[in-house]
Amino acid sequence: METQKQTTEDAQTIARDRRLHRRSRSDFLILTFLGVEHVAVNWSEGGALIPDRHPNLEVGATVIGIATIGPASHRFRFSAEVIRREALHIAIRFVSLSPALQRALSVSSQ
Repeated sequence: METQKQTTEDAQTIARDRRLHRRSRSDFLILTFLGVEHVAVNWSEGGALIPDRHPNLEVGATVIGIATIGPASHRFRFSAEVIRREALHIAIRFVSLSPALQRALSVSSQ
């Protein structure tokens, strides 16, 4: 018999694993901000996981930079919020994507 606690924990696990956008593991996305290029570990239209090269960057911080996408190196301005820190990575969520960047991310992730 399941307890209420087990049911709540199961629901939280499912919610954490549910994503709005399909993830891509290709190296087609390079994000440049704070003077450093970051090749995304994985990414989607919603955000990216990148190597942590900024140990003082706090969760909630906003970064602004250039996204370079695909082998043709299309470049777009972006802004993003740091939403999570891991031992070796930072997770960011894109904020107010331009239609052109959203389209490029969507096409590149397929």
